[in-house]
Amino acid sequence: MFQENLIGFLTLFCNMIKVESLKKSFEGKAIFENISFVLNRGEKIGVVGKNGCGKSTLFKIIIGEVEPDSGRVIIENERIGYLPQSIEIDFKKDIKNFFSERLKVEDWQIKKLLGKLGLYNLDLGRKIQTFSGGEITRIMLAKILIEKPTILLLDEPTNHLDIEGILYIQKFLTQFNGGVLLISHDRWILDKVPKKIIDFQITEKGRVTKIYPGNFSAYKEIREREIEKQKYLYKLQQKKIKNLKKDIKEKKEQAKKMDRNMLAELREKGIPLGSSGTKLARRAKAEEKQIQKLLESERKIEKPQEEKKLKIFLNTSLKLGQRVFKIENISFSFNKKIIFNSVNLEMYGNDRMALLGPNGSGKTTFLKLLLGELKPQKGKIILNPSIEIGYLPQEIIFENYQKRVIEEFQKDLEISETEGRKILSKFLFSNEEQFKKLKDLSLGERKRLYLAKIFASGSNFLLLDEPTNHLDIDSVEALEKAFIDFKGGIFVISHDKYFLKNIGIGKFYFLKEGKLKEIFSIDDIEKL
Repeated sequence: MFQENLIGFLTLFCNMIKVESLKKSFEGKAIFENISFVLNRGEKIGVVGKNGCGKSTLFKIIIGEVEPDSGRVIIENERIGYLPQSIEIDFKKDIKNFFSERLKVEDWQIKKLLGKLGLYNLDLGRKIQTFSGGEITRIMLAKILIEKPTILLLDEPTNHLDIEGILYIQKFLTQFNGGVLLISHDRWILDKVPKKIIDFQITEKGRVTKIYPGNFSAYKEIREREIEKQKYLYKLQQKKIKNLKKDIKEKKEQAKKMDRNMLAELREKGIPLGSSGTKLARRAKAEEKQIQKLLESERKIEKPQEEKKLKIFLNTSLKLGQRVFKIENISFSFNKKIIFNSVNLEMYGNDRMALLGPNGSGKTTFLKLLLGELKPQKGKIILNPSIEIGYLPQEIIFENYQKRVIEEFQKDLEISETEGRKILSKFLFSNEEQFKKLKDLSLGERKRLYLAKIFASGSNFLLLDEPTNHLDIDSVEALEKAFIDFKGGIFVISHDKYFLKNIGIGKFYFLKEGKLKEIFSIDDIEKL
């Protein structure tokens, strides 16, 4: 009895969050069916799954913002710090007033916490709205730390961070003593921080979670082997069931034939007819029950459920020696701040270049200069007139949000509605979703729609500004595959280390304080 009480006490002491059999639906549609896991003291767990599978909803249930349909969350004497994916704050406030909303905080405390996240010597009187998206994320996290949380719930914290910011977040989370639940599509940080991965998986019974030991790469390897094994065992069991059913059918037919022969023989002999069951019929019945028990038991192997994935292919190309653009000694300033100073760069054929640098250094401005949306104040940019540019902006804005998805897709493309709908389906827009209004699209859906337009336009030179933001990992990996096979040119701004490595970027450039410097690899940023 003492031992049982001791185990119960230690379990209570170790568990920071215990989630039991959560179920949630919206408007009659099941989001997830059976979510259960435990966050133990000091654990750091990554949370992965398709966009829309319920990861953010889970966090909102944990903090009490959303009620589950059934199940429960047990949290005892913990302080939770929650960083949502979409930040809604009063951006007109300055840093000092923002930090002092709930607690009285000294200036030195604010600066110390900001410094932990790589934000040094900030003017505390500066308004929040003047900072970049990545800087605001770090300011939000610093404010959360004021209340000394024991648990951090972080929903896509790296979405707007530059690589330097991600490095600071990674270092901070690694050293954080409390528990962490981390939703992220950034595979690099999922390899560096968590020691377990919670996967939102689709099954025949609905969306459930399964916990895997290790970081993301370990989870990925185990999961792939698991799926292959399940496919093999499912196929084997289905073959066994098929053979049993065939055997049952043959026995039933033999039994009927024997019954007919026996009845005929009894009639000839004038013997009264009675019940005429046979051993074969009974055996067939027993085998039918055996199959039914198997299908209803835990021994039944579920058919592996495949998540829908992007099916994309770019069949355009550029010649190897064909010049894409030439930048000659350009300079550009904004509000007396030098963005570029005497920058020179050339790109040829199917080169792959990445532009890196701190938030606010001018990376997006560089793309706008290439597009001709801005003009350099000095120097010139020569674009090859034969190239077709496909531009993916970081923030996707539509002219008319009342338009339907299919209408926006067809705009500027000479394509029929039938062909357009066929292409949109490859980008995971269902028949119903193709007629959604643009105002109702999530950030991930907006990104997929824009990508669909680029892929259908026949572009042979891609300008990509943070292409992996708001996409789930499966979609990012599908993009990688398409870009690996692409024979055109790619010029990309991205903070996603794995993405840049996987698509074969050959040249890296780092932009800081108006100067463009070529570096050998993305890992060299840590040395700058």
